[in-house]
Amino acid sequence: MDWDGLLDAGLMGDLLRMAIEVVMLLVGIILTPISALIALTLPDINNALLSIPILFDYANTYLGWILSAFAIPGILLTFMAGYYLFAITSKLAVWPFKLALNWYRALKLGS
Repeated sequence: MDWDGLLDAGLMGDLLRMAIEVVMLLVGIILTPISALIALTLPDINNALLSIPILFDYANTYLGWILSAFAIPGILLTFMAGYYLFAITSKLAVWPFKLALNWYRALKLGS
């Protein structure tokens, strides 16, 4: 399906955008009390959740300097991130199939 063409299709695109904005508004309304509850009752978790974007901003600011100071090529970092991403996602992709196979074996032995 061509989403760009659908979004540019005049009335259909406007309706789709409006529906997405309504869903975003409703999710914001639903999650605001939960966020306030976390901020009031669990301030340590709130501080930890707020520090994650700060960590990424800090790392993004100094990553180029660190790479050049230690003479690490950027392609090496890209390769390492891709490797670990592949390793983690492949394990997560295989796990449901193993679980389904174990369920099938358990049902087969039970019947």
